[in-house]
Amino acid sequence: MKLLRVDNGLCRAYYRDGDRLLCYQEAFKGKYDLFLCTKDGEPSHPIVLHQVPEAEVPTGSDYTSTHLAEWLRQQGLIDYEGART
Repeated sequence: MKLLRVDNGLCRAYYRDGDRLLCYQEAFKGKYDLFLCTKDGEPSHPIVLHQVPEAEVPTGSDYTSTHLAEWLRQQGLIDYEGART
């Protein structure tokens, strides 16, 4: 999945996967859910994490980027160098 942008105000990171728009959104502090989004960027319905394609890791220093990157590592979806495990 290609990272498109991070919306720190909504605690979302938007991704493109083929023709699908997806976003990780903070469900509660330190926990994220992945959603399929409408064309307007609103979360539509959740996607099961074991069906998640490899995601580009946010590298910014803002709250959402740093916390999502750490959560992805904790879930074993990426290693500390950013590669999928």
